[in-house]
Amino acid sequence: MPRHTNSTTDREPDLPPTQPRETSPLIGVSRTVEERFRAVLASAGMREALGILNERTRYRFTGLYHVEPPLLRNEYLFDRENPSLSLGGDANPLGDTYCGIVAAAEQPFVAADSRTDARLTSHPARDSIVSYVGVPVRTIDGRIFGTLCHFDYRPRILPLDEVAVLEAISRCVSQWLTETRNDER
Repeated sequence: MPRHTNSTTDREPDLPPTQPRETSPLIGVSRTVEERFRAVLASAGMREALGILNERTRYRFTGLYHVEPPLLRNEYLFDRENPSLSLGGDANPLGDTYCGIVAAAEQPFVAADSRTDARLTSHPARDSIVSYVGVPVRTIDGRIFGTLCHFDYRPRILPLDEVAVLEAISRCVSQWLTETRNDER
């Protein structure tokens, strides 16, 4: 027999605006992407898992970078236009990259169009990397390992939930890095 509900007494209580409900679309998207990312990471590796993140956006590149001051090292890079290439290993001066901004601030950084972004008027990467979104990747003890980011040579519109998705995935990456390093010992 169907259960009848009283709309005033059987409702889920209202939550304050700072506490999203478990059924929030953003939470569902992040969780779904995270589950898919973990599955691909376990079965095919980091580069292919980065491809999962990349396909959600219009950005050409999605990468995992390691901060080793004064350098930034490319650990893994997925290129949408050349998905079969295995890119990684390059190093750049940390201060010449947007990843350097993420590492210094220890928080996400977004630039939809660096050429019109007043924060980047004198940044060395301004004319080459036009759009960027990156989040910190932390070690198990909370230190900055590097960044997880999307970037492109052209302006790109950031999907509304992408920073939250990258932050969720950065925790997966942190766990994977810990497990990988423990396996190497």
